[in-house]
Order: sequence, then C-alpha cells, then structure tokens
Amino acid sequence: IKVGERVAVIGGGNTAIDAARTAKKLGAKEVMILYRRSREEMPALPHEVAEAEKDGVKFYFLVAPKQIIGENGKVKSVECLRMRLGEPDESGRRKPIPISFSEHQYEVDMVIPALGQTLELSCVPPELLDKESRAPSIKVDFTTMETSVKGVFAGGDMATGPASIIEAVGAGKKAAVSIHLYLRGQDPRSAREEKIEETTWVKNWGYVKKKERRYEPPLEKPHLIFEEAKVYLEKMKREAVFEAFRCLGCGPCAECLAELDLCEGDKAVVDENLCVGCNVCAVVCPFGAIKKNEKEIAQVNEELCKGCGICAARCPEQAISMKKLSNERILSLALQVEEAKA
Repeated sequence: IKVGERVAVIGGGNTAIDAARTAKKLGAKEVMILYRRSREEMPALPHEVAEAEKDGVKFYFLVAPKQIIGENGKVKSVECLRMRLGEPDESGRRKPIPISFSEHQYEVDMVIPALGQTLELSCVPPELLDKESRAPSIKVDFTTMETSVKGVFAGGDMATGPASIIEAVGAGKKAAVSIHLYLRGQDPRSAREEKIEETTWVKNWGYVKKKERRYEPPLEKPHLIFEEAKVYLEKMKREAVFEAFRCLGCGPCAECLAELDLCEGDKAVVDENLCVGCNVCAVVCPFGAIKKNEKEIAQVNEELCKGCGICAARCPEQAISMKKLSNERILSLALQVEEAKA
C-alpha cells in the first residue's frame, strides 16, 4: 500500500501510535492522530507518545471523526466534531460528549482507523450470551470452556472480552481437552487429569549476576541515509557487545565462537569436596558432558560442555560453578570473530 502525503490516524492506543510513526517513516509529509479524549486519557504508553511527537506526528485531542469525505474515488478530508469530557464511563475514563455545531475538517488523502473492536454477536443464539457481563461476550464455564449449550465450547475474546493472545491460547487448550473428553463420552469437568502447578525450574540463581540494561537514547536524527547508518552502526558495535554480556548464557556458545580454533567460553567446574554423586547434573545436561568417575564424583568433559549452566542451576549441593571469562576477554574474542568474517 502506498502511503499518502497527509495521513490521519484515528485512535489513541499503541496501535495508533505505531501506525502514525510508520506512516511518517514511509515518507508521509504530514501525519496526525485524531483522538476523542484528552492526552491524559490516552491508553498509549507515554514514552511512545513522546517518541511520536519527536518523529513529527501531530496530535489533535478532543476531536471525533464524523464522516470521511471523498472525491473522485479518493479521500479528500475527514470531518470531525469537537468534544468535551463528561463523567467517567465504565472504563474509568471520562466520557467524551460531542459539542453541537463544532464540525470542522482536516484535509488528508489517507485515513487509518486504529480503533478497538467489538464482537459481532448478532449470529449467536441469545441463550449463549452472558447477560451479567459488562462487555458483550458468551457465558462459559472457565474450567471446561463449555457454554450453556451442552457440547458447545467457546474461548478467547468471545468468552473473556478483550484480552491477550496467551489467554486465548490457554482457553483453546482447555477447550480442546474438554472436547476430547466430551466426544469420548466422558465428563469434561470430572474426567480432567491435567494439573498445572507453578514451579521454578532453576533452583539456584547464585551464579547469575544481575547486570543493568544500558539505556540508549533515541536517535536525534532517525531518518538516516545508508552511509550515515553504516557509521552509526560501527560506533554502536562495542556498545552492542557489552549489552550482550547481560545474556544468562543458557545456550551453547559454539555459534558465536565457531570461527575460533579454541573456544574459551564458560565451562562447568565441579568441587569434589561438595559433590555427593547424586547424578542430577548428568541427567539434566543436554549435551551429555557429565558422567561420574570411579570415585562417584561428577566429572565434566570440557570438549562437550557448552557452558549453558543448567547443571549449576540444578545441583542441590551447589557443587558446580561456572568458570567465567572477563568482559575484556569476551570482547576480544568477539572482535576476533568479526575480523575473521570480514
């Protein structure tokens, strides 16, 4: 889709901000956001709004689109009404009230609606609807996701109202189990075997040192030509390497150091005075790098060890530590890789 020269985005959420900033970066000369409430009521994240303003996006608050006016099959302008704020509505935000005879127009050649959506429930039998819910939805048993009609299941926004993808996927899984039991002639509620418990897989965090994120302020000049971008990226290389030090190192390091003759990454080290030979480390090691020796003590094969730290995390006696390289040595190795690839 070719972006217009003058773009109006309708809405006040993060989607509206993303659409406006993207339109600006794609070459629109003027981008405006039309929002029916005030800045304080905007659901968009404050820093996203601030970044959009830096990008040159204009904000028009307390205006609501009334109609889009076209000419010769193209958008010519959007007509809006000015609004005033009344008492808070069910969302907790003050309700926008139209001001009579306040119509005005913005000349644009592209309009992007970035508004919330509601369910289309006209096709749903009335007996399925949740009449007690504030938002239009279908009433379900949240243990089985079965509706008030036996054998009919529902999930996602249709059952909960607007929510996250994760919640919708979880509801889908619950419903799938229920449907499976129902089709086998079993009760979807009493025949369920699933037990979901909250557990912490990593028991020992002692070997992980917290490293604060380095804040990088936004570019003063976001629209860079290719040559300018190359210079900037070269400058950022060292900062990027240091930011990568925050990685917990829970995966093999072979990829990043593959071009070096000798990998000097993290290795697991066993303290023989603490090891009780429980063999937990050997069981959890995904690379088969740990076996017990003749003394029934865990022994690490350094050629197979990838330094992921899983064994150290699971050791009940804290007998395993990770041999860490200094930041300077890791940076030196990373730069060697870059030079080898050049």
